[in-house]
This record gives sequence, C-alpha cells and structure tokens, in this order.
Amino acid sequence: MLKRFTTAWVHIAVIVSIGLLAGCAANYSPKICEQLDPEFYEETKDPMESLNRSFFKFNVAVDNAVTKPVARGYRKHVPRVVQTGVSNFGNFANEPRNLVSTLMQGKADESARLLLRVALNGTLGVFGLVDIAGAVGLPYKDHDIGMAFAYWGMGDGMYTVFPFLGPSNTRDTAGFLFHGKFTYAIKHIEDSDLRTTVQLTNIINARAELLPVTDIIEKQPDPYLFTRESYRQNRIQRICE
Repeated sequence: MLKRFTTAWVHIAVIVSIGLLAGCAANYSPKICEQLDPEFYEETKDPMESLNRSFFKFNVAVDNAVTKPVARGYRKHVPRVVQTGVSNFGNFANEPRNLVSTLMQGKADESARLLLRVALNGTLGVFGLVDIAGAVGLPYKDHDIGMAFAYWGMGDGMYTVFPFLGPSNTRDTAGFLFHGKFTYAIKHIEDSDLRTTVQLTNIINARAELLPVTDIIEKQPDPYLFTRESYRQNRIQRICE
C-alpha cells in the first residue's frame, strides 16, 4: 500500500512542478468568465440531446428505484456525526486533486492554504474524519481538474449525460479521466473490500447531500433542461469565483 501511495504522489509531484511554472499566470482570467455578462452568454451545446434525454430518464429511473431510497434511509437512520465524518473523509480524499488543480492554475495562496488543511486534518483530524482546519477558519473548497482546464482556455465542448454518472461536458469528462488516472486517492486502498466500501459510502453520502436539490429538479416543467442549464451555470460560477 505504501509503495502505491508513494507512486501516486510522484505523479502529483510532476504535475505540481508544472503548476509552479505556471504561477506567473495567477492573475489570468478564464475566457469562460466572459459569459457571466449576459451579453456574451452562449447557449449550451447539446447536439446529442435525444440520446442525453434517454440517459437522463434512465438515471432518474435508477435513482428512484435504488439510490434515492438508500440515501433517504442513510440520512434518516445514520447518526449525523457519522455522516459528517464520511463527508469530511471524502473531502480529505479529494485534497490531492484539489492541490493539483490549484497549482495548475497558479493559485499559490490557495495551494498553501490547502496544504495547511491537509496537515491539520491528516494529523489532528484523524485522517480527515474531523475537519479541524475548517474549525480554525480554513474551510474546504472544491477544485476539480475540469476547472484547471477551463482556466487555461479549454472550452466546454458538448453537454453529455452519462449512464449512472450524470451530467458532464467534454472538458469536465477530460478532467474526470485525469483525476481517475493521477489524483484519485481512494484507488490506492489495497484491500478491495475496504476500497469498495469506502467508494459506496461516499456515493451514498453524496447522494444524501443532494436530496434537497433533486426535490427542486423534480418540480420543474422540464427537469432535463433545468439540470442542463443549472449544471453549466454552476460550473461557470465555480470556475470564475
């Protein structure tokens, strides 16, 4: 396990080096941020809308039959302190990805803040189960690889809905694949049963946190269209914040 963990961080170190070289561009504003101005807003590119709608309906059916009931049971019966611990650990497991993303964007201050979070939560926080850093004024911030790609000018591409995984686009799919290859910490848990348990628990916890959002989506005249446009708007806001 130690060898695999070390190998993962070697990969990260290489990417970090690239990020440090990019540090001089920290004041660069992504082109996509122009779309915060209604005058420059572009419609979502959805050339596969028919197929995407089919996958959307499939995902809704699976969610209604399996994922949502499990998430509701989890939210109702699992102690809140346990749910908080699961969320904290999931955030902690994302920190390698967050570090790579912030460094790729030349955000040295954010990277330093993130490293301090890791140091505090990895030690005093018992491998991230307790968010000590958040308690002292260093809250968790999500920085995925798709955000870094957008920072350097990669466009959305086309909107895509994947079975089971949900909404994405060309750029964010590339970021997801990059993350899976280089910065997905959980895959380095050698015990396959434990790794599967951690993955499933994180999925259920994440779904439980989204219950209020999906309740809103279900009330929309066109849930597919609402989800598509909300996804894009949310991505733009996060990239440009």
